[in-house]
Amino acid sequence: KKCWVALSSPKCLAVSSSDCAPVIMALNGEIKLIGHEGERRITANDFYINDGITFLNKKPDELVVSLSLPPLKEGWIMNYEKLRRRDSIDFPILGIAIALRLKDSGECEEARIVIGAVASSPLRAYEAEKKIIGKKLSSDRIELAAKIVSKIAKPVENTDMSLFFRKKMVRQFVIKAIQDVLVKKKR
Repeated sequence: KKCWVALSSPKCLAVSSSDCAPVIMALNGEIKLIGHEGERRITANDFYINDGITFLNKKPDELVVSLSLPPLKEGWIMNYEKLRRRDSIDFPILGIAIALRLKDSGECEEARIVIGAVASSPLRAYEAEKKIIGKKLSSDRIELAAKIVSKIAKPVENTDMSLFFRKKMVRQFVIKAIQDVLVKKKR
């Protein structure tokens, strides 16, 4: 196997530029595969691998035949924010998928934060999720979560726009995605 993106790197640095993958992970999706050995189901979290060459947890003979999203309990609300060059159809330079389950009081009961287009797979921000679960989403709490998410983002230079700009935008996009969720909740 050869990495065609970073020819001199010991690790393949191909970027997962998918809109759907972070959203599927944030919504706790499950993927059904069929191959010579039969049917297999795998969570979206386990399906995507942070490796530029072997980026999917699937055997060569397997086909993805379906994707299912579990029914969400009451109180869940979701948002996806995307940084791209144009406002038309374009691949993401950064994608932030947020799924939060909020109590009427505004306290966060469950959270899933997934960032895309900054690694070879979407990355789940578990540490940031822990900082908002059980808390009201004040601007300070949102800022703390956004800082933690930006630490796990490792944009590479082989995509559009500078890596420093994209790294800086992670924090801004997480803040915007969470604030937009809170606005939707109030409606």
